[in-house]
Amino acid sequence: KSIVFASKRSFRFDHVFGPESSQVDVYSKCAVDLVEKCFKGYNSTLFAYGQTGSGKTYTMGTAFSNQANEIQQGVLPRVFQQI
Repeated sequence: KSIVFASKRSFRFDHVFGPESSQVDVYSKCAVDLVEKCFKGYNSTLFAYGQTGSGKTYTMGTAFSNQANEIQQGVLPRVFQQI
């Protein structure tokens, strides 16, 4: 998948998540396979990029505590649980 801006620049992407997507949706689509591949000897990177205020911090690390609501946990706490 790709998008072209001003007929000059093309950007590739794997997936776009809408506002109705849950933390579980993002984790399942983006991180589960990466963690499994790490244990098979592969390097993995999950890179969050976007406009200020678009939800990168929420998606990657919100609810990194024992008292957090599991539904709101971001990618990093879920990675540690998977490990």
